This record gives sequence, structure tokens and C-alpha cells, in this order.
Amino acid sequence: MPERCTVLVVGGGVAGLATAIEARRLGLDVVVAEARDRPVERYGETLAPGGAMLAGRLGLGDLSADGHLACPGTLVDWGRTVAGGADRSGANDFLLDPYGPSWHLDRAAFESALRATAVASGAIVVPGVRGRLHPEPGTHHHRLLLQSTAGERSVSADWLVDASGPSASIARRLGAVRRVGDRLVALLRIGPAAPSSSSPGRSTHRTLIEAVPDGWWYLSRLPADRMAVVLVTDPTSVPGLVSGGWSGWGRALAATRLLSPCLPEDLIGGPFPQAQPGEGSDDNGDVRWRVRSIAVASLERAAGRRWLAVGDAAAELDPVCGRGLYEALLDARDAARVIAAELDRGRDGVEQPSRIYADRVRQRAAAHRAERHGWYALERRWPDAPFWRARLSAPG
Repeated sequence: MPERCTVLVVGGGVAGLATAIEARRLGLDVVVAEARDRPVERYGETLAPGGAMLAGRLGLGDLSADGHLACPGTLVDWGRTVAGGADRSGANDFLLDPYGPSWHLDRAAFESALRATAVASGAIVVPGVRGRLHPEPGTHHHRLLLQSTAGERSVSADWLVDASGPSASIARRLGAVRRVGDRLVALLRIGPAAPSSSSPGRSTHRTLIEAVPDGWWYLSRLPADRMAVVLVTDPTSVPGLVSGGWSGWGRALAATRLLSPCLPEDLIGGPFPQAQPGEGSDDNGDVRWRVRSIAVASLERAAGRRWLAVGDAAAELDPVCGRGLYEALLDARDAARVIAAELDRGRDGVEQPSRIYADRVRQRAAAHRAERHGWYALERRWPDAPFWRARLSAPG
């Protein structure tokens, strides 16, 4: 690994690796420092329409050939009305969308493909290391001490890219402030999908979203004949839902109108974990359970003196809008262009290209807050339920 590089990316997830590939396309030398040795499983993530085009730009081929599943649309039971005594659910199909379908991703495979593409492009990816900023007085460079089981080494960089995820550890160390507008928790169950022959209508590749008093449910078909079933709720609701082996979660799922007909019988009736999981995981045979915290948050500024933040480090979005990965790929493209433009200008500090980038991230976060408030404002069936009352009184 070199002692000096033009761009040092801290974080080797989707946003960081995509930034490295985009920067290499512009002829910049890049080092990616990633704490994990290999990509980890993340479940139920969907790449919005147009995402396949951005992935292709990065050098990834046909997503279906890599095992990812095309999603033909979304079926939503949210803010439904009653007409003629019948409930109605809304549908959003992608058949005529010029950007194509969305995609249910095998996240680990997607990230592995990005890592391989980054290495093939000439980026140096260093796994299993954690970076700690070390000041270099009198210089315009950033210096990181990379720590691993093999010891410590130092790398100096002209530019830092914070792709550390929601922690935004580098940006905050450099003085950026992260504002949190809302906090949610996702309770996930990942297991075998209902076989298509089990009963008519039980198997679907559509994304299903259903609002309930305690929050909202999300069902996503996964590669390898699996599915993720997720309840997004308030942190205060979690103990009652997961105690007793997630029995509250199971009862709430059985009461759903849209999801339950599309699920295997053993999922609705259990078995559920015997122990209450904490923030992390609990595995039960081929079924996995996860509790994941979500913060709707963004940096007050996503760029500074020779640094930028991308992906969740710049702005963590509410999953109800389904655009987190798509926006991360856009960040990567824009960040690489900004760095190249700043280097061409030959000036120090925050010049116009990085200011434009920071403004775009700020505008995106504001647009997201308005979009999510619009979504939550549509649902008026449970105005006194704590979950919905909090979303409406504090749009975040």
C-alpha cells in the first residue's frame, strides 16, 4: 500500500466502492480503507428504477445474471380509502418506466462485485483496517493511521471521502455536525419464501408495503428463494414486539391485510426465537432475525476542506422512500467529479465545485424530508397511535 495517494476513501460499502471506481475513471489514484474483511449480509435492500443504469456505468453487468431479482412494482396499503364499502390498495408498476424495474438485491454479492470492479480498475482496497485521523500541521493533506491486526501504517491523501456510513466518523472528526430528525427501528425476519405452488397468489416479486397502527410492514422477495419481512416502528415499541420470542411481532404480522396472504403458514404461526435479540442478530436454523436502528439524519455540510461525505455518511434516508442505494451511487459519481474539478483548479480549501456538491446533498435531504412527511401525512386511520402522531407532529 502506498504511503500517499490522491483520494483516500474511508469505508468500503456501496458508496465508498462506487466513489473509488468513479475516481479511477477520472484517472485519480485511490485507496479504500474498509474495516470489514468481506461484505456482510444485509437484507431486503432494493435498488430503485434507474439504479441498474448507474450500476452498469460502474462496470457491473446484467443484474439478473448475478442473481439479483427484478421487481415489477410495488403494492401499497397505506392511507387507503373506502369506496363502495371496499378497501383499495394502491399499485405502482414499473412496466412502462423508462428507467426499468427496481431490483431486489443480494447485497453481499452486489458489494463483492463492486469491490472486484474497484480493484480491477486500479484502486487499492485494504480490508480489515480502521482509520484514525492524524493532523499534519503546515500541510494541505490529510493523514490517517490505519490500524489492523498486523499493526499500524500511515497514509497521506490529498482528498478524503467519508463513506463510513451513518456514523459519519471522518466528517464529524473534521467538524461536521450530523442532525437527526427521527429515529426508527426495523425488526427483520429473513427466511424461505413461500413456494409459488403453495396456493394462488402466495408468491410475489412485488414489494409489499402496509401501514399498521405500530408503524409499517415491508415484504421483499430475495435471491435464492428467500424473503425479508420487516416491521418499521418506534424504538419504544420494540420491547413489546420482541419479548416472548417475538410473539408480538408474529401477532401483528398475522393481522396484516396485504402481507399475510403472501406468506407461508409457518411464518405467520412461528416458530419464533426463544431468546429476545438485542441490537444485532439471532439465528434459528435457516431463518434469521435482525434488529436494526435507523436514523433519518444528514450532515449540515457534506463537504469541507479537501473532504466529502457520500451515501449514509452524508444523509441517511427513511427506507419508506426506497432511494438510499440509488442516492449513494449518485453521490459517488458527483463526488469523484468534484474532486477532479478541485484538483484541476489547483486551489486549496472549499471551492465552488465542493460547495455545489454540499448544496446538492442539503437539497436532497430537504426534499427527502418533504417526501417522507407527505407519505406519513397520507395515513390518517390511527391519528392517536404514538407512531403516527410522532411522524405527523415532527416531520423530521
